[in-house]
Amino acid sequence: MNQKILSYTANQKTFHIQHTEIMRGVFAPNKTLANALLRPNGLEFLVNQSDFFNNGHTLYIDFADEIPGSIMNEDFARYCSWPYFNDKIKKSFKSIQSNAYSYGLKRGAPFGIPLEINPPLTDQTQISAIGIYKDEEFLVLEILGIDNITPPFYELQYMHNSIKKYIYTEKTKKKRLSNQEKQEDYILNEKDGERSREDTNQPAMDLDPIQIAFRHSTVVTRIPKQV
Repeated sequence: MNQKILSYTANQKTFHIQHTEIMRGVFAPNKTLANALLRPNGLEFLVNQSDFFNNGHTLYIDFADEIPGSIMNEDFARYCSWPYFNDKIKKSFKSIQSNAYSYGLKRGAPFGIPLEINPPLTDQTQISAIGIYKDEEFLVLEILGIDNITPPFYELQYMHNSIKKYIYTEKTKKKRLSNQEKQEDYILNEKDGERSREDTNQPAMDLDPIQIAFRHSTVVTRIPKQV
């Protein structure tokens, strides 16, 4: 499979980073954002409504329902808002899908389409990585962290369907009556060969997420929806 590689020189050393590793390290901390990479205007489908107020220091954003509630937390809201409201970063995010589409139209895809990104990194960005170093050249194998990222806001207020505000009343609880008169015992999978079994030999691996450090702290507030 073809791979695009970014090469640059810093401090008299040459660094080589695969484009796919830049995408994974910068734009794909979870499955939701990874799927949005190859979707036209993928970031737009993750946000229902947004607005700046308080002289541009405070951002309000209403996230779409397709974002799972299991990942909808302050870290995701802060991280997702960064590429959405930074024009340079957003342009780099969109370049992945546009480059893949353009490559497919011009050359076809008999052996797959090599993913290519217009790098969003600047001279002030600091990257922590592991790789192979030899003869003043460094091949990056995995990006561990990115530092010195500047979000375009100081306060973030976000809303999502998973954040609900429950209003309690003193009324009696509703009860649902069952039409079944008596309990019955059911036997599932009587045959031993058809019973489901737990695969205890399946390997499990926990991977640490990439560390993203913003230049200034952000106050994040959850806004619940009334139920």
